[in-house]
Amino acid sequence: MKLSPFYISRYFIAFLFSLSSCAQDSARSPKAIVREYPILLGTSEVRLRKTTYSTDFPFCFVQLHSNEATADHVTKMISEESGIEYLQIRNGTERMIGFRLGNKQFRFDPNRIFSTKGIVETLKLHSTYTENAFLAVRRFRDSLLNHLDQTKTIIAVHNNTEADFSLTHYLESRTGQVYKNPLQDEDDFFITTDSVLFNQLKEKNFNVVLEDGAKINDDGSLSVYCSQKGIPYINVEAEHGHLEEQERMLRALLQVLHGKKP
Repeated sequence: MKLSPFYISRYFIAFLFSLSSCAQDSARSPKAIVREYPILLGTSEVRLRKTTYSTDFPFCFVQLHSNEATADHVTKMISEESGIEYLQIRNGTERMIGFRLGNKQFRFDPNRIFSTKGIVETLKLHSTYTENAFLAVRRFRDSLLNHLDQTKTIIAVHNNTEADFSLTHYLESRTGQVYKNPLQDEDDFFITTDSVLFNQLKEKNFNVVLEDGAKINDDGSLSVYCSQKGIPYINVEAEHGHLEEQERMLRALLQVLHGKKP
Protein backbone atom coordinates (compact mmCIF):
# COMPACT_ATOMS: atom_id res chain seq x y z
CA MET A 1 0.00 0.00 0.00
CA LYS A 2 1.36 3.38 -1.02
CA LEU A 3 1.21 6.05 1.68
CA SER A 4 0.34 9.64 0.84
CA PRO A 5 2.90 12.39 1.54
CA PHE A 6 0.66 13.52 4.43
CA TYR A 7 0.92 10.16 6.20
CA ILE A 8 4.64 9.84 5.48
CA SER A 9 5.22 13.28 6.98
CA ARG A 10 3.07 12.49 10.03
CA TYR A 11 4.84 9.19 10.74
CA PHE A 12 8.25 10.81 10.26
CA ILE A 13 7.41 13.55 12.76
CA ALA A 14 6.15 10.90 15.22
CA PHE A 15 9.39 8.96 14.75
CA LEU A 16 11.49 12.06 15.44
CA PHE A 17 9.39 12.83 18.53
CA SER A 18 9.95 9.28 19.77
CA LEU A 19 13.71 9.63 19.34
CA SER A 20 13.65 12.99 21.10
CA SER A 21 11.69 11.55 24.04
CA CYS A 22 14.13 8.64 24.38
CA ALA A 23 17.07 11.04 24.36
CA GLN A 24 15.43 13.21 27.01
CA ASP A 25 14.67 10.17 29.21
CA SER A 26 18.26 9.01 28.79
CA ALA A 27 19.54 12.44 29.77
CA ARG A 28 17.33 12.55 32.85
CA SER A 29 18.22 9.07 34.11
CA PRO A 30 21.81 8.48 35.26
CA LYS A 31 23.59 5.62 33.53
CA ALA A 32 23.81 2.54 35.71
CA ILE A 33 26.85 0.28 35.90
CA VAL A 34 25.78 -3.13 37.20
CA ARG A 35 28.39 -5.64 38.33
CA GLU A 36 27.94 -9.03 39.98
CA TYR A 37 30.53 -10.56 42.28
CA PRO A 38 30.41 -14.33 42.94
CA ILE A 39 31.41 -15.37 46.45
CA LEU A 40 32.12 -19.01 47.25
CA LEU A 41 30.65 -20.53 50.39
CA GLY A 42 31.99 -24.08 50.55
CA THR A 43 30.78 -25.66 47.31
CA SER A 44 28.00 -23.09 46.92
CA GLU A 45 28.04 -19.64 45.32
CA VAL A 46 26.24 -16.46 46.35
CA ARG A 47 26.36 -13.30 44.28
CA LEU A 48 26.56 -9.67 45.25
CA ARG A 49 25.01 -7.24 42.79
CA LYS A 50 26.31 -3.69 42.92
CA THR A 51 24.71 -0.90 40.90
CA THR A 52 26.76 2.28 40.71
CA TYR A 53 26.50 5.57 38.84
CA SER A 54 28.69 8.54 37.97
CA THR A 55 26.78 10.49 40.65
CA ASP A 56 28.23 10.87 44.13
CA PHE A 57 25.83 10.83 47.07
CA PRO A 58 26.87 10.56 50.75
CA PHE A 59 24.47 7.65 51.23
CA CYS A 60 23.84 4.25 49.64
CA PHE A 61 21.24 1.45 49.61
CA VAL A 62 21.80 -2.13 50.77
CA GLN A 63 19.47 -5.15 50.71
CA LEU A 64 20.50 -8.25 52.65
CA HIS A 65 17.45 -10.53 52.30
CA SER A 66 16.66 -11.70 48.77
CA ASN A 67 13.06 -12.66 49.58
CA GLU A 68 12.07 -9.07 50.38
CA ALA A 69 10.65 -8.24 46.97
CA THR A 70 8.69 -5.11 47.92
CA ALA A 71 11.83 -3.43 49.27
CA ASP A 72 13.82 -4.43 46.19
CA HIS A 73 11.18 -3.18 43.75
CA VAL A 74 10.97 0.26 45.37
CA THR A 75 14.71 0.63 45.95
CA LYS A 76 15.66 -0.41 42.43
CA MET A 77 13.22 2.10 40.96
CA ILE A 78 14.49 4.98 43.10
CA SER A 79 18.13 3.97 42.64
CA GLU A 80 17.75 4.04 38.85
CA GLU A 81 15.98 7.38 38.71
CA SER A 82 18.22 9.15 41.23
CA GLY A 83 21.62 7.51 40.72
CA ILE A 84 22.06 6.25 44.29
CA GLU A 85 24.37 3.24 44.72
CA TYR A 86 22.59 -0.05 45.49
CA LEU A 87 24.24 -3.20 46.88
CA GLN A 88 22.25 -6.46 47.08
CA ILE A 89 22.76 -10.06 48.05
CA ARG A 90 21.43 -12.24 45.22
CA ASN A 91 20.23 -15.53 46.66
CA GLY A 92 17.25 -16.45 44.50
CA THR A 93 14.11 -15.80 46.54
CA GLU A 94 15.55 -17.19 49.78
CA ARG A 95 15.92 -15.21 52.99
CA MET A 96 18.46 -17.58 54.53
CA ILE A 97 21.70 -18.50 52.78
CA GLY A 98 22.52 -22.19 52.59
CA PHE A 99 25.84 -23.77 51.69
CA ARG A 100 27.52 -27.15 51.78
CA LEU A 101 30.89 -27.77 53.38
CA GLY A 102 32.23 -31.32 53.22
CA ASN A 103 29.23 -33.56 53.80
CA LYS A 104 27.29 -31.04 55.91
CA GLN A 105 24.70 -28.44 54.99
CA PHE A 106 24.69 -25.05 56.77
CA ARG A 107 22.29 -22.10 56.86
CA PHE A 108 22.52 -18.58 58.22
CA ASP A 109 20.75 -15.23 58.25
CA PRO A 110 22.82 -12.67 56.29
CA ASN A 111 21.72 -9.93 58.69
CA ARG A 112 23.23 -11.74 61.66
CA ILE A 113 26.83 -12.08 60.52
CA PHE A 114 28.38 -8.72 61.38
CA SER A 115 29.93 -9.88 64.65
CA THR A 116 31.59 -13.06 65.92
CA LYS A 117 28.72 -13.68 68.32
CA GLY A 118 26.19 -13.17 65.56
CA ILE A 119 27.80 -15.71 63.22
CA VAL A 120 28.00 -18.35 65.95
CA GLU A 121 24.37 -17.84 66.99
CA THR A 122 22.86 -17.75 63.49
CA LEU A 123 24.66 -20.98 62.48
CA LYS A 124 23.45 -22.70 65.65
CA LEU A 125 19.90 -21.42 65.19
CA HIS A 126 19.45 -22.38 61.53
CA SER A 127 21.73 -25.43 61.21
CA THR A 128 24.80 -26.28 63.25
CA TYR A 129 28.09 -24.67 64.23
CA THR A 130 31.57 -25.80 63.20
CA GLU A 131 34.77 -23.80 63.07
CA ASN A 132 35.10 -24.27 59.30
CA ALA A 133 31.54 -23.08 58.75
CA PHE A 134 32.23 -20.05 60.93
CA LEU A 135 35.33 -19.19 58.87
CA ALA A 136 33.40 -19.54 55.61
CA VAL A 137 30.64 -17.20 56.79
CA ARG A 138 33.19 -14.72 58.13
CA ARG A 139 34.92 -14.61 54.73
CA PHE A 140 31.55 -14.00 53.10
CA ARG A 141 30.84 -11.20 55.58
CA ASP A 142 34.23 -9.58 54.93
CA SER A 143 33.63 -9.66 51.16
CA LEU A 144 30.24 -8.02 51.66
CA LEU A 145 31.73 -5.28 53.84
CA ASN A 146 34.46 -4.65 51.25
CA HIS A 147 31.74 -3.75 48.74
CA LEU A 148 29.77 -1.60 51.20
CA ASP A 149 30.94 2.00 51.33
CA GLN A 150 31.25 2.58 55.07
CA THR A 151 32.12 6.25 54.60
CA LYS A 152 28.48 6.91 53.66
CA THR A 153 25.14 6.80 55.46
CA ILE A 154 23.88 3.23 55.06
CA ILE A 155 20.22 2.91 54.02
CA ALA A 156 19.11 -0.69 54.57
CA VAL A 157 15.80 -1.78 53.05
CA HIS A 158 13.74 -4.56 54.63
CA ASN A 159 10.29 -6.13 54.66
CA ASN A 160 8.56 -7.84 57.56
CA THR A 161 5.59 -10.11 58.05
CA GLU A 162 2.58 -8.82 59.96
CA ALA A 163 2.80 -9.56 63.71
CA ASP A 164 6.36 -10.89 63.26
CA PHE A 165 8.49 -7.76 63.62
CA SER A 166 7.16 -4.26 64.21
CA LEU A 167 7.50 -1.07 66.21
CA THR A 168 6.05 -2.98 69.17
CA HIS A 169 9.29 -4.97 69.39
CA TYR A 170 11.13 -1.80 70.41
CA LEU A 171 8.34 -0.53 72.64
CA GLU A 172 8.50 -3.79 74.61
CA SER A 173 12.29 -4.24 74.66
CA ARG A 174 13.02 -0.59 75.51
CA THR A 175 16.26 -0.65 73.52
CA GLY A 176 15.84 2.82 72.10
CA GLN A 177 13.70 5.92 71.82
CA VAL A 178 10.48 5.30 69.93
CA TYR A 179 8.07 7.66 68.23
CA LYS A 180 4.75 6.15 67.16
CA ASN A 181 2.27 7.73 64.79
CA PRO A 182 -1.09 6.16 65.75
CA LEU A 183 -2.33 6.57 62.17
CA GLN A 184 0.56 4.62 60.60
CA ASP A 185 0.78 0.82 60.50
CA GLU A 186 3.25 -0.26 63.19
CA ASP A 187 4.84 -2.67 60.66
CA ASP A 188 6.01 0.35 58.64
CA PHE A 189 8.76 2.20 60.49
CA PHE A 190 12.32 3.51 60.43
CA ILE A 191 15.20 2.30 62.60
CA THR A 192 18.20 4.58 62.88
CA THR A 193 21.36 5.04 64.92
CA ASP A 194 21.45 8.77 64.13
CA SER A 195 19.69 11.16 66.54
CA VAL A 196 19.43 13.93 63.92
CA LEU A 197 17.62 11.60 61.50
CA PHE A 198 15.41 10.34 64.33
CA ASN A 199 14.23 13.86 65.19
CA GLN A 200 13.72 14.88 61.56
CA LEU A 201 11.62 11.78 60.75
CA LYS A 202 9.69 12.24 63.99
CA GLU A 203 8.87 15.80 62.88
CA LYS A 204 7.50 14.32 59.65
CA ASN A 205 5.24 12.07 61.77
CA PHE A 206 6.73 8.71 60.74
CA ASN A 207 7.06 5.72 63.04
CA VAL A 208 10.76 5.78 63.96
CA VAL A 209 13.17 4.15 66.43
CA LEU A 210 16.46 5.59 67.64
CA GLU A 211 18.33 2.37 68.39
CA ASP A 212 20.56 2.56 71.48
CA GLY A 213 23.75 0.60 70.75
CA ALA A 214 24.57 0.42 74.48
CA LYS A 215 21.26 -1.29 75.31
CA ILE A 216 20.59 -3.54 72.36
CA ASN A 217 21.86 -7.11 72.31
CA ASP A 218 24.70 -7.84 69.87
CA ASP A 219 22.72 -10.02 67.45
CA GLY A 220 25.21 -9.56 64.60
CA SER A 221 22.89 -7.27 62.64
CA LEU A 222 24.13 -4.51 60.36
CA SER A 223 22.45 -1.89 62.57
CA VAL A 224 24.45 -2.99 65.63
CA TYR A 225 27.65 -3.11 63.56
CA CYS A 226 27.07 0.45 62.31
CA SER A 227 26.28 1.65 65.83
CA GLN A 228 29.54 0.18 67.13
CA LYS A 229 31.55 1.66 64.24
CA GLY A 230 29.91 5.09 64.37
CA ILE A 231 28.46 4.72 60.85
CA PRO A 232 25.19 6.58 60.24
CA TYR A 233 22.56 3.91 59.55
CA ILE A 234 18.86 3.82 58.82
CA ASN A 235 16.56 0.93 58.01
CA VAL A 236 13.40 1.53 55.96
CA GLU A 237 11.22 -1.30 57.30
CA ALA A 238 7.82 -2.05 55.76
CA GLU A 239 5.41 -4.95 55.69
CA HIS A 240 5.58 -7.26 52.66
CA GLY A 241 3.29 -5.83 49.97
CA HIS A 242 3.19 -2.29 51.40
CA LEU A 243 4.80 -0.97 48.23
CA GLU A 244 3.27 2.50 48.20
CA GLU A 245 4.07 3.10 51.86
CA GLN A 246 7.66 1.92 51.49
CA GLU A 247 8.09 4.23 48.50
CA ARG A 248 6.60 7.15 50.46
CA MET A 249 8.95 6.46 53.37
CA LEU A 250 12.02 6.13 51.19
CA ARG A 251 11.33 9.32 49.25
CA ALA A 252 10.70 11.23 52.48
CA LEU A 253 13.97 9.91 53.90
CA LEU A 254 15.90 11.09 50.84
CA GLN A 255 14.39 14.56 51.20
CA VAL A 256 15.59 14.59 54.83
CA LEU A 257 19.06 13.36 53.89
CA HIS A 258 19.46 15.95 51.14
CA GLY A 259 18.70 18.69 53.64
CA LYS A 260 20.29 17.13 56.72
CA LYS A 261 22.48 19.28 58.93
CA PRO A 262 24.94 17.92 61.52
